[in-house]
Amino acid sequence: MHLMIRKNTIIFLQSLLICLNGLYAQTVQEVAQKAYESTVVIIMEDDKGNPISLGSGFFVSNKEIATNYHVIQNTVKGYVKLIGKNIRYNIESISLIDIENDLAVLQLSSGNFKALRIGDSDKVEVGQTIFAIGNPYGLEGTFSQGLISGIRKDGYRKLLQITAPISSGSSGGPVLNEKAEIIGISVSTLENGQNINFAIPSNYLKILVDKQSRSNSYNIVKKDDYVEFVIDSAKIISSKDKKTINRIANDIKRKTGAEIVVLTVNSIEPYENIEEYAFNIANKMRIGEKNQNNGILIVLSVGDRKIRIEVGNGLEKVLYNTLAGSIIDNFMIPYFVKNNYSLGLKMGYSEVAKILANFYGITIDNIEPWPVKAKDVLITNNICDFKMVRRYN
Repeated sequence: MHLMIRKNTIIFLQSLLICLNGLYAQTVQEVAQKAYESTVVIIMEDDKGNPISLGSGFFVSNKEIATNYHVIQNTVKGYVKLIGKNIRYNIESISLIDIENDLAVLQLSSGNFKALRIGDSDKVEVGQTIFAIGNPYGLEGTFSQGLISGIRKDGYRKLLQITAPISSGSSGGPVLNEKAEIIGISVSTLENGQNINFAIPSNYLKILVDKQSRSNSYNIVKKDDYVEFVIDSAKIISSKDKKTINRIANDIKRKTGAEIVVLTVNSIEPYENIEEYAFNIANKMRIGEKNQNNGILIVLSVGDRKIRIEVGNGLEKVLYNTLAGSIIDNFMIPYFVKNNYSLGLKMGYSEVAKILANFYGITIDNIEPWPVKAKDVLITNNICDFKMVRRYN
């Protein structure tokens, strides 16, 4: 009698567990349907409108798409399409980047779409069933089932090894579990390997989005025709130098539409990389004219002793890497090492302003123009490392 009750109890508990799993797990068809509603084809172009990159992505909010950074790298503009649809949605801006983990979040100019839920990749186990969706070689909406075949280490980061195939055009696509949650982002395949493919764990994407919510928000202050272009959170710029910088900035804004912002902070936390910090802050602030991408952000982190000049796409050919690096090395760091941050920022700002004035063909009061065109400037500084970022001692 007791044995029969125990047997019935076990059967009941097993049935209950199956029912509970059914509440969360979904059929393959249901997972595919959810994925199709939130996955896109990404076409990135050069400045002449020629397509140069094809990738995949998925919605993480009603207007934001996650993808791989390498899908958008060295491109100027682009658009997305829902799988199986012809309507194009223009990419308005790049909201966030994580270069080290090959991630980017893009902002669309219009639309209201369904976002996929980001799952916990730390709970992923070898042997677990997964689904990948992407657009390999332009074959839109290719849906594949596979397994987690390994959890690998690539330097400091993890990678999920999966058996679901990944080909060119699939980069940035979602990898989902049986609950239709994102547990990875397709990133690469091993050439000449037998179905050895990799995805970036979803928790790296969670961290990137969380960084945005935890980082401070900065905005330039507008008062009638005057704009405050100096945000001195570290309290290191004198009132006199701040006034000079703002006067130059407003003159350039009125005559060209371009905007040059100075931001000082004590720390770039929660970021470790000032390049990502500057890029993400600049995009959040929306510096410059919307359709011109003519904004420049000069960021100085006093605590980290790092300086970076972030240049919008519209001015990259004017204030290119080596030229910006030379300005930092020759006009800013010599004052920073003496703890005269205020003068160093004013001097560097003035040099950047001269380059823009020369490019736009304008004059700025009380600033001598550059004697030659920016493209003709000979860079002789040997410590220029072809990056617009510097750490000084």
